[in-house]
Amino acid sequence: MMKHGGQRGRIAERARTAATSERADLVMTSDDETLSFRERTMRRLARIGDKLPLFDAKYRLKLQKELVRGGYRSNMAVSVLLASKFCVGLGSVYIR
Repeated sequence: MMKHGGQRGRIAERARTAATSERADLVMTSDDETLSFRERTMRRLARIGDKLPLFDAKYRLKLQKELVRGGYRSNMAVSVLLASKFCVGLGSVYIR
C-alpha cells in the first residue's frame, strides 16, 4: 500500500484497492452465465459496496433498518445502495 498523506489519501487508496480487486473478481463462472444482466449488475454493486471502507457498521445497520421499513429486504440492499452512492458521488466530482 502506498503512502498518500492524510485521511482522505488513505480512503482514496483503499477505494482504489477495492476497485482493483473488483476487476479481478470479474472472471466469469458457470453461475454467472445463467444470471441476467440486472442480477449480475446488482451482485457487482453489492461486492463493491461490501469492500468500501467509508461507512462503518453503525451507519450500515441504520441504513438496513431504514431499507427494511421501505420494503427492501434483500441482504444485498445496503451494499448496493452504498456502492451506488459512492459511484454517483464520484461522477458528480468529475462533472464539475
